[in-house]
Amino acid sequence: MAVVLRIPRLVSYFITWCLGIVAGSAALNGLVKARNDRDRDAKIAEALAPFPNFRVSININDSLTVGGFLAAGELLISIIAFWSFVFLLLSSLANARRNSKLYDGAHRRTEGKKGVQLFALGCWIFALLWTFASAVPSLDYNRNRNAKTKAWIGDEQLPADTVKALEDASGLESAYWVHGYVKFASITPWPLILFTIISTVLTAMAWRRTPANPNAVSYNDNRAGTGRGVGGVETDRTSDSLSGHDEKHGHGVATRHAENSSAV
Repeated sequence: MAVVLRIPRLVSYFITWCLGIVAGSAALNGLVKARNDRDRDAKIAEALAPFPNFRVSININDSLTVGGFLAAGELLISIIAFWSFVFLLLSSLANARRNSKLYDGAHRRTEGKKGVQLFALGCWIFALLWTFASAVPSLDYNRNRNAKTKAWIGDEQLPADTVKALEDASGLESAYWVHGYVKFASITPWPLILFTIISTVLTAMAWRRTPANPNAVSYNDNRAGTGRGVGGVETDRTSDSLSGHDEKHGHGVATRHAENSSAV
């Protein structure tokens, strides 16, 4: 039995895997750089402030939180795509060796089980929903929100207008979207989501088209044509039955010919 949608699934899984690595790496890189920039800006603001005992707190937790969820979803997709690609490739190789003695067991352990395909489909759907639910707020937060900066002199908190004036004077930018790594991490999930949808649909189609018992056809063919004897010895039942029929038919013709000769 041929593997269902083998080439489209292999291509889709491979592209999804590559995009997952790129998007996940971009998200992790954005998280690390955002933390570093936050700490650096706080130190710069404290060093440039003309006040003693001046302290600064920069809060970017909204962007970091949703970015962490997004990175987890993207890396999960890359893992699912990688194992789906490997699993399907092994199934294709097992199918190509269907005439070998190792075929029956290998095929049943791989593509043949619909339960495995159903589990893979559930993983694809879960990872897709997780990533999409994280990509939407991540894009919204990074485009429209700023870091929340607070400043104190001793124990007294400065008003927001004063903090804003200090930011402008020091040349620090609180908007997320001005950073290139933020833009890259916010854009890369969308091609990944597109190919994840394609991979999910192909997996669902393969699951629906794969019969529950992939060996049923070969078993029926064996019963109708060839049978496997004890120890794996093949016997041609159809040929044996046809040979027996020909022998009986020839014997009957010879008998009737002899009777006609005697009568004459």
